Amino acid sequence: MTKKRPRKSPEPCPKCGSLDIVPIFYGLPGGPEVMEAANQGKIALGGCCVTDHDPQKQCKVCGTQFDLRPPRVTERARREK
Repeated sequence: MTKKRPRKSPEPCPKCGSLDIVPIFYGLPGGPEVMEAANQGKIALGGCCVTDHDPQKQCKVCGTQFDLRPPRVTERARREK
């Protein structure tokens, strides 16, 4: 028998408190599956310009994008500290 890992509850929207949150997909949609997921509201499309500090989640109720990735510290920046 396989054990199921407990699913982490979603982080609520910082603006409205909703738990109806979807991940944001960045990059060029690679096929019809991505567009279908977006049309079904399972993901949000974030565009094809990707940076190191793009939001990773979107609230389906109010549209707020949040959960920014922390900026990466490069090896050069570490040495300069």
